[in-house]
Amino acid sequence: MKANDQNAFQNTCLLICTETSYQIQSIIDVQRFSSYQKLITVTSMVLRFILRVKKAHLRVKENKNSEAEIAEILWFKQIQLDLPNHPSFEMWKKQFGLFWDKNGMDYSGIRMESSSAREEFRK
Repeated sequence: MKANDQNAFQNTCLLICTETSYQIQSIIDVQRFSSYQKLITVTSMVLRFILRVKKAHLRVKENKNSEAEIAEILWFKQIQLDLPNHPSFEMWKKQFGLFWDKNGMDYSGIRMESSSAREEFRK
């Protein structure tokens, strides 16, 4: 298949997939249920899940700043896990006065000395 043909094929597939409406039977297999009541119960649970996901998606936009801060802290912690394995770590530790707080985040003692942070965070 030539590159132009493949690109046209992918665009066509994308168009078909995005315009296809899903019926409930494509999501839930009716033959897997032994009773009507079980089918209705599971279907209602799936619908409740979808609504919660949609609501959560809307809430994400509202709490964007706090979630961004949490994500940033998680990445900082992940990067800092590898820091002690670096060959220059001991030199950096002495040079920058690195220490860890109660949450496992490391900080520079030099930076903390010049800041207005409380004493408990400097230890």
